[in-house]
Amino acid sequence: SGYKIYIETLKYDDPKVTITPVTGALKLNVVINKLTGTFKMKGSLGTFNGTITTTSVVIDTKIVPKVVNGKIESEVKDTKVSINGFGIQVKGGFFGFIINGVINGQKASIKKTFEDEFTKAVKSEIGPAVADALNALAMSFDFDLPRLDDAKKIINVQVVSDMWGVDIKPDGARFDLRAGAYADKKNTVDNLGVPGRIGCGAGKQTLALLRKDHLELGLADDTLNEILYAAWLGGLLEFPVLAS
Repeated sequence: SGYKIYIETLKYDDPKVTITPVTGALKLNVVINKLTGTFKMKGSLGTFNGTITTTSVVIDTKIVPKVVNGKIESEVKDTKVSINGFGIQVKGGFFGFIINGVINGQKASIKKTFEDEFTKAVKSEIGPAVADALNALAMSFDFDLPRLDDAKKIINVQVVSDMWGVDIKPDGARFDLRAGAYADKKNTVDNLGVPGRIGCGAGKQTLALLRKDHLELGLADDTLNEILYAAWLGGLLEFPVLAS
């Protein structure tokens, strides 16, 4: 007769996670040592308790980030889950002894079922979790500048960014952000806005990064122009000058 197994508790050592950039993707390796658990088995012969033991669970997968409408979305590919040192034991007297014999004869099949369930969890959980973490790179913040004629009068500048592009190679991962700077208009001059390099020369501006250090940050001069323009729009350079 068929039985249904319900996992009740799980214990394991802290996972060891390694992320390696490869062409077009982030290769993720997770090792979970000493994963053990308890379960309840229900079927025609009754309800039985049991334990699951492993020496390790190894997860290998590739995460492919892409930008969609200003946000990172992650596709999970080539996922492989290996459960090592798998053991399963049912408690429960005479019938438990019989079920143990049946289960241990099907241990390879049960192990494969657990590996398949881990694979489904990786595909449904890890992709969105990585996307959320990468989207956190798109920061939005504001800061205050003192007006030149009176430090007590401030100009609030808001900087907003979103994701623009992803470039992953074996030497590292690069994430490009779009950014804009804004302020409430406080000056008395109207103009067409901040100049953009994109309208000059060869077109789209690119940032040159050395890709030699663990973390590198580049800031486009278009972004600096927008921040300065926002400060000017907020009245940084417009103030009364006394005749004296």
